[in-house]
Amino acid sequence: MEVPESDVESVWKAGVAVDTKGTNKVEIITATNETIQLRKLESHSGFENLAEPEAITTSGRQTMMRATVLQTIVTGINPLALKSPGVSSNELFLTERVECGPTFDVAPYVLADGYTINLKAIASVIEFLGYAKPTNSVTAFVDGQKQTVPVPLPKFRVREMSTPANLFDGQTLILSGPATSVIQTTKDKVPFLGDLPLVGGLFRSQTETSVRKNLIVLVTVTIVDPAGNRVHSNDELPFNPATIPPQPKNSTPSP
Repeated sequence: MEVPESDVESVWKAGVAVDTKGTNKVEIITATNETIQLRKLESHSGFENLAEPEAITTSGRQTMMRATVLQTIVTGINPLALKSPGVSSNELFLTERVECGPTFDVAPYVLADGYTINLKAIASVIEFLGYAKPTNSVTAFVDGQKQTVPVPLPKFRVREMSTPANLFDGQTLILSGPATSVIQTTKDKVPFLGDLPLVGGLFRSQTETSVRKNLIVLVTVTIVDPAGNRVHSNDELPFNPATIPPQPKNSTPSP
């Protein structure tokens, strides 16, 4: 999810910090606190839920969850357009299909006590931000006519967070990245070419506002049987849910 920077501090008062070094923060909270915090965040203006995936896997098996879309991005000028006779208008630009959106890669291990899960988690989001103002142009031959064409400059933002952590059955891991400026436009970000020789449709200016938001990922782990039912009820857990298990000293867990 994306959360306005001003709303993040309350999340870090709800649980136990595991790692606050560097630009990312890692925390563990109980299932009860996770529900409370999520409801608070959802009620605030500017909250955006990017994805809510679920997955069942076996101990030691890596799993990836995606909530992405393929976007067609204009990446350059067709080299054939740079010399006569050139190309037709619909062949002028080179395009590429880019997978944009959030992905979550996780490798869980149930440890020997049967209650603790070692989690190696990597969360990332790739965003297409539109096109920068062209700084270069080339002479191209389009439909038999010589034209000056701006070179497209697509912009992307890549955010990634990762951590190894130990959680008790039913607890929630929180990953939070530093606040970044999220561009909000009044028009669709997906590019369109317009009618050549204008070409301007691709680089048309947009009304934009910038809001600083933190990327937050919540991961709740639950040990289940082959039928998908919880192995341990809350009454059977031999630990205080407000505590956290000893944390790993390295990033390479052992099955």
